[in-house]
Amino acid sequence: MIVRDTLFYRTLVSMARQRPGLDEPRCQAMLDILSAADALRSALRHSLHYAEISELQFCVLTILLALDPLPCTPALLADHAGVSRAAITEALDRIEERKWITRDRSQEDRRTYFIRLTEFGRTVIDQLAPAVIRHLALQADGLKGNAPQQLQELCGKLGAPITPLATS
Repeated sequence: MIVRDTLFYRTLVSMARQRPGLDEPRCQAMLDILSAADALRSALRHSLHYAEISELQFCVLTILLALDPLPCTPALLADHAGVSRAAITEALDRIEERKWITRDRSQEDRRTYFIRLTEFGRTVIDQLAPAVIRHLALQADGLKGNAPQQLQELCGKLGAPITPLATS
């Protein structure tokens, strides 16, 4: 986790200042973005903790809500969530214990399971998702005028693929 004004942060900024070919202002800006992203993600996890749900479980329920009433396979859930199938299986086990989903075996291919929201699961995500969105909106309260659009454009530029990390 990158936190502003820590020894770790200051050391990286100092190295960017001292090493030829490194652009200190850009490096510091990127560290600030990473710090803000870490803080936002930490706030999200903290709010989900009170609902006794993990970030991945929340993601799965949201994906299932988006696809509802169609069922979804664990492999498709993993693809949509950007995680491994093993991680999805663990998340599904936890939310199935809470009766938020059902897993039904495919009649055509007995190796495949179809995941669906239960009515209870739909109610949970219908209440939780707006609360999370409100919480995130509060975090962005300082963004005024066209700042949200500018930030989106900047994030789009920063999310472009880059070359792998070189240590030389």
